Amino acid sequence: MRKIIAALILAAVATPAVLAAATPCAIVEGTGIGGVRIGMSVQAALAITGPATGQQASGRETAYALRGLWSRVVAESGLVTRVATSAQECRTSRGIAPGTAADVMRAAYSAASVSTITSVPGGELLSYPFVGIAFVVRGDRVGSVEVFRADGPPQSGARPLPPAPTPQGTAPPQSTAPAAPGPSDGWVIRSTAAQVQGDVLIVTGTIENRGRAASPYAEVKAFDASGRQVARGDAPLTPTPVSAGGVATFEVRMTIDEVVRRYTVTLRPSRSLTATLAESSGEIKNMQQYSTLVARRMRVAVEVAASPPTPEDFSVLVTNTSSLPIAGAAVTVELTVTCRLAQINFPIGRQISEQRSASVTVPPIAAGASSRAKLVLSSGVCPQFATWSATTRTGDVRIGE
Repeated sequence: MRKIIAALILAAVATPAVLAAATPCAIVEGTGIGGVRIGMSVQAALAITGPATGQQASGRETAYALRGLWSRVVAESGLVTRVATSAQECRTSRGIAPGTAADVMRAAYSAASVSTITSVPGGELLSYPFVGIAFVVRGDRVGSVEVFRADGPPQSGARPLPPAPTPQGTAPPQSTAPAAPGPSDGWVIRSTAAQVQGDVLIVTGTIENRGRAASPYAEVKAFDASGRQVARGDAPLTPTPVSAGGVATFEVRMTIDEVVRRYTVTLRPSRSLTATLAESSGEIKNMQQYSTLVARRMRVAVEVAASPPTPEDFSVLVTNTSSLPIAGAAVTVELTVTCRLAQINFPIGRQISEQRSASVTVPPIAAGASSRAKLVLSSGVCPQFATWSATTRTGDVRIGE
């Protein structure tokens, strides 16, 4: 009898844990994974996932490595911005999980308006910025799934996220934000276009008012290849107010320091930050527009193979710190050098200062890679340099495929 009672007690204690372990975790696009929500505090997230096994800071973001259902959480200013999983028991609203065939995953999200592919170690990252989900694909399988806040209206078909556990003695947080209104049939974004001038992204467009007269404004958000927002701007329509049945235009200028691949245009009522009248999205395909931006991201270092150097000892190391490959570029180096000569026509020990120059054509350089080229200096009288200083200039930057 005692053995039976003990077995029953053990089963009662073990059953919840067994059931919890067997319960698949929900991956909700743009919202969270298994109770960890985008926007919650890191402390609350780690209370659900368990302590991090390590963390790494990069700029304003900190990534926390995890074990179990969650593989990592990324936070900015103490709030979760991304959460990822490699667990096959975790599935999206469309039935996709780590281990799913890549073709099946692509078919499940084929209706997404925008997708991007980024190379990652051992595979590629397929991101759907307007859905709020990304997949790391290695070989022909999904290796991991990452969720982030979607840009744009919520996607249909997403399952509600299970309630996150709350510490004992505290009430669950109450939402007080009103639901955002959906797009209005009274306004239409007819067209949009984008161009890059130096470090300024200019987005223009045409709006049609099919409702009553009003004075909305255009908000533009810009995203890099990974779906991260890198710039935002807004501008009023011209003319304003827009009469019923009228057509207006807008022009939004944003200073950028990153390569923008996609942008969204949201038409909002005046004095509103959340209401939406109409939305549109676009993609920038002409990467050559970013030549000025990429040129600023090129790091040029003049190096010597001996000390003191001769004119034959100089080379240049060019590093591409941008996210785009460089097909080619021209680098000009100007050297100011000194030497001491003890020859006929020169007093012994007289110091000579002269200018030397060289130009090289940089071969193709992948994003994040470097290339070295030997400098052939212009002629001069100094056979060896006691001192030297260099200035560099980059031009004719061509963007690769």
